[in-house]
Amino acid sequence: MLLPFLRSSQHYTLEKAYDICVKRDLVKEQVFILGRMGNSKQALAVIINNLGDIEEAVEFVTMQHDDDLWEELIKQCLNKPEMVGMLLEHTVGNLDPLYIVNMVPNGLEIPKLRDRLVKIITDYRTETSLRHGCNDILKADCVNLLVKYYKEARHGVYLSSEEGEARAKRDDHRASSQDTVKPLTLKNSEVKSRTRGPARCCICFDPFSIQGLSVVVFFCCHAYHEACLLDSLYTIDSKKGSKDGSSQRTMSDYGYDDGNDEEDEDEDESATNRMRCILCTTAAS
Repeated sequence: MLLPFLRSSQHYTLEKAYDICVKRDLVKEQVFILGRMGNSKQALAVIINNLGDIEEAVEFVTMQHDDDLWEELIKQCLNKPEMVGMLLEHTVGNLDPLYIVNMVPNGLEIPKLRDRLVKIITDYRTETSLRHGCNDILKADCVNLLVKYYKEARHGVYLSSEEGEARAKRDDHRASSQDTVKPLTLKNSEVKSRTRGPARCCICFDPFSIQGLSVVVFFCCHAYHEACLLDSLYTIDSKKGSKDGSSQRTMSDYGYDDGNDEEDEDEDESATNRMRCILCTTAAS
């Protein structure tokens, strides 16, 4: 009950509490107080010599985040052959086992050294195999997502009228009602992207059937007249203080690729003025 009190309370003198713990032979409490006093090496010596618990020693050193303390742990364990073997088992992931083996004096007999080294090598191979497997899975996921993104980017967006949308919904509902229930597989569980957009400009709400007007469609399926979109983007840029004095904006001012092979010299500047969907960016901001 004393150790939780020492951890939660600050209203006691460390030196006086340490003297009481020494008199009453409270080893774990001594270790905690020495750690708070900054005597990490002395606390480590108490763990090894009095407790003989290598797991607690490794946990204590790990919590201190001190490389010199790891060296001290190895030096103190070299005096006890059994401690060296236990240290090899419990420091995997924190210390290089080969580094510990090289520090062992010649002629020091370590119990079950062969079995422990075999276990370390087996664990290392298992960890390496798992990492290679995870790496292969990540690569496969990246390739699959890239292929999916490429296919999505090549999809065309069908701009239909309200009557066409209603007719398409009726056809989809009729087709889905006639289909039988299929087992869930990877092919039919993919979420289909939206490839149908409105037949009217999202700004002026005029239909796209008017001849001679350019239309801009984004992947979110929002569509605009080019003139309406440029006017809106120019208005937003003017409110943000990015007005450069020119009242006329073109598609190239917003990073639109017009098919020329000339490289843009001001890519950073065009990235800030990149054409974007008014509805989506306004809602996100």
